[in-house]
Amino acid sequence: MNDEDDQIAKAIDRLATHVKYLGVGDAATTMGAIEYLATRIEKGGEDIAGSLDGLAEAIRKVASALEEIADAVKDKLTDVADAIEDAATQKVRQP
Repeated sequence: MNDEDDQIAKAIDRLATHVKYLGVGDAATTMGAIEYLATRIEKGGEDIAGSLDGLAEAIRKVASALEEIADAVKDKLTDVADAIEDAATQKVRQP
């Protein structure tokens, strides 16, 4: 083997080393880096979707609770208004 052949062999070896890093190094997987990244992005998207579903459910519960509070306040204000009207009517009837 001459010097030129040796240089070519070393260049191929360096190229092979760097191509390996386009995958996931020495990890025990047949996936390349882009495939692995895609699986992680998919998992992250699923996690985000699950979190958003949980957040939406929490917002629905808060909205329902606020609706119940609003109904209770409306009922109480109606009772107070009726009581005021009754008191005013009784006062007008007194001589």
